[in-house]
Amino acid sequence: MRRFRVGTFSMGILLILVGVLLLLDRFKIISSIKFIINWWPIILIILGIEILVYIYFSKENEPKVKYDGFSIFIIIILMLFSTGAYIVTGLFDNVPEIKDLSVFGYYKYESTFDKEMIITLDSLKSLSIINNKGNITIRPSSKDNIELKASVFMRNNDEDYARNMMDSIIEVKKDKKIYISINDLVNTKIQNINVNIEIYVPENLIIEAENMYGKISVEDLNSSININSESSNIFARNIKGNLIINNIYGNVEVVNSNKNIQIDNENGNVKFESTEAIKENLTIKNNYGDIYLNIPETQEAIVTMKTKYGEIYSDLPVETSETESKVNKVIGNDKVKINLEANNGNIYN
Repeated sequence: MRRFRVGTFSMGILLILVGVLLLLDRFKIISSIKFIINWWPIILIILGIEILVYIYFSKENEPKVKYDGFSIFIIIILMLFSTGAYIVTGLFDNVPEIKDLSVFGYYKYESTFDKEMIITLDSLKSLSIINNKGNITIRPSSKDNIELKASVFMRNNDEDYARNMMDSIIEVKKDKKIYISINDLVNTKIQNINVNIEIYVPENLIIEAENMYGKISVEDLNSSININSESSNIFARNIKGNLIINNIYGNVEVVNSNKNIQIDNENGNVKFESTEAIKENLTIKNNYGDIYLNIPETQEAIVTMKTKYGEIYSDLPVETSETESKVNKVIGNDKVKINLEANNGNIYN
C-alpha cells in the first residue's frame, strides 16, 4: 500500500506559488523576490498544516510521521535563502552605509514620476511613437505643437538617480519625421520600468504608433494612423483619416471611423461599428477570434464575408460548403468594398 510522506504536498504548493510569482513578475505586476522575502514564513505554516492533517487522518493508533526527504531539503534551502535575504535587506533598510542591493533583485522604492514635454513640429508632417513599456493614448490638440505627458513607474534604490534617468528613458528625435521612443535601459539601479504616455497632436499629422505590451487608444483625430502591436488591446474612435491596425494578441475595437480601414489581427476579437455609412473600403482579417460588424442598414457596398472554421450570422444569404461559409453580395453602390475574413471564428453582422 502506498504511504503518504509529509512534505510532498507542501513542495507541490510551493512550486505552484513560485511559478505564479515568477509569471506575475514577468508581467511586472509584483516583485517575486520581494514577495518571497516578506512572506516566506508561509512555508512553515503550510508544512505544519500538512503534518497535522496527516496525523489527524492517519488510521494508525500511534501514527509516525514519515517525511519526503527531497521535498523537505528543497524547502529548507528556500527557507535559508529567504532568511538570509531577510537579514540582508534588514541591514539595507537600517544601515546607511549599505547603498545598493539591486544585484540581489531587491529595490527599496517603487516610484512613479510624471514628465511633460512640448514638441515643436518644425514643418514636419509625420509622428512615430514607439513605447514597448506601457500604454499609448493619442488625443487631439487645438495647438500647433505636440504635447507629451508621461507617467513613469520604476523600482529603484535611489529616487534622485531614478528621476534623473527620465531623459534617458523618454527620447525625442527629429529627422524626416518626429520620433518619440521609450528606451529599454540596461541598468541594474532601476528595473521594471513602465511608461504610460498621453500625446496630444494637431490636425492632419500622419501618425505611426507601436508597442509590445499595453493598451493603445486613439480618439477624435483628423489624421491617418498606422498602429502596430504585438500584444495590445486597441481602441479607435472618430478617426477621420485612413486607419491601419496590425495586432498579434489582443482585442481590437473601432467606432465611427468611416474612411479606408484595414485591420489585421491574429488572436482576439475584432469589433467594428459605425452610425454612419462607410465611405471607403473596410477590410478585417482575423485568424483566431470573432468579427463583429455593426453598420447602418442603408450601407451600400460589395460585401464579402468568409470563415473556414466558424459560422456567419447575417441577414445576408450565406453559402455553406464543407470547407467554408461565405457571403458575396452587392448592395447598391459598388464603389465601397467590405471584406471580412475569419479563419477560426464567427462573423456577426
